[in-house]
Amino acid sequence: MDEANTKNKIKLKFSLLWEKIRKAAKIVYFEYILAIFKKIKGSKVYDYLKYPIHTKEAFLRYLFGCVLLVVPIFGILACFGYALRSMKGVMEGKPTPPAWADFIGLFLAGVEVVVVMLMYGLVFLVPFSIGLFCVLVISIRWVAILGFVFFFLSSILALSAFFVLPMAFMYMMRKDERLDTALQYDNVLFKIVEMAQSYIKQIIYFWLTCFAGVIIVYLMIKSFFILAVIPIFYLMLVAADAFGRFANTLEVYSEETPMKIGEDTKNNIHLDKTDDLS
Repeated sequence: MDEANTKNKIKLKFSLLWEKIRKAAKIVYFEYILAIFKKIKGSKVYDYLKYPIHTKEAFLRYLFGCVLLVVPIFGILACFGYALRSMKGVMEGKPTPPAWADFIGLFLAGVEVVVVMLMYGLVFLVPFSIGLFCVLVISIRWVAILGFVFFFLSSILALSAFFVLPMAFMYMMRKDERLDTALQYDNVLFKIVEMAQSYIKQIIYFWLTCFAGVIIVYLMIKSFFILAVIPIFYLMLVAADAFGRFANTLEVYSEETPMKIGEDTKNNIHLDKTDDLS
């Protein structure tokens, strides 16, 4: 009986301590967000962040997307397709997200998004699966250690895939909007190397924004799970706007072949013309 009371007291102390840490983290986080907002207001980043909600029309379309994102499979894929269509609209100079229409077309575009993500994701899914098999199935110590090595390798490859994916979508939408274009790995990688400085800066800023969004998602899930769709769909549209603008700086050719890295050619893009987040 005394042992049970002691355990309950320890649990209570830890729960109170955890609650204090959570409250302190929230205060620090929101102060951090406020400081960032004051810094970016009036900058290009501010334009990207306000894109999904900067007019009444855009805000209503954003809310509809949040509701649709709750719908399993069809709704999620339609929202993926909508983000891709929004990127195309930004590339065409349209200031607001497009109207919700042609849901079958949106769904099919969303399927293409998932296919591209899976094809680039295979590079880390394979070692991850091997690592999982080694750890869970084979009960030999050195094999389990090898499994954790595969886990580490898959983490590095996953980060690499997330780094490359935006360029794959931008290249596809800029060139001909064909699925196989996004899977031209050599041309996609060459474009990253060709625009390395501005592209890396764009990616860093965007993933930092996503990190902030992940924290918001976590806080909302703790309150009410379904609210997580609000920041998720918001970040999807922010990405559409940011990478849509950046995609307009890409030079693509109808029959493009990869050039050797470092090759001096008149077709190279000058970095000072790129539209990054700085």
